[in-house]
Amino acid sequence: MTNTIVNFEHIAPGKLIDFLSHTCKNGLYKVDEFSIEYGKVLYLSGEYMGEKAYYMLTAVVIDRKEIVQVLLHASLINRLDSKAF
Repeated sequence: MTNTIVNFEHIAPGKLIDFLSHTCKNGLYKVDEFSIEYGKVLYLSGEYMGEKAYYMLTAVVIDRKEIVQVLLHASLINRLDSKAF
């Protein structure tokens, strides 16, 4: 599992969400998206090339006045281990 936080200045949260959705659409399937206070959560999933495994990317976009934070959590699971989701 990997966790990363990236901060952006001078960009609207909606623009970042559109960018993430557009950039990931060829390799990832959008599982779900929902709003939270001051932001949005995106769940994206895809198959690991050549392996019997899936990966899930959770992206949380939060508007914090002067900056927009994107929190990313990536995990890889074995296809047979459906309880990992």
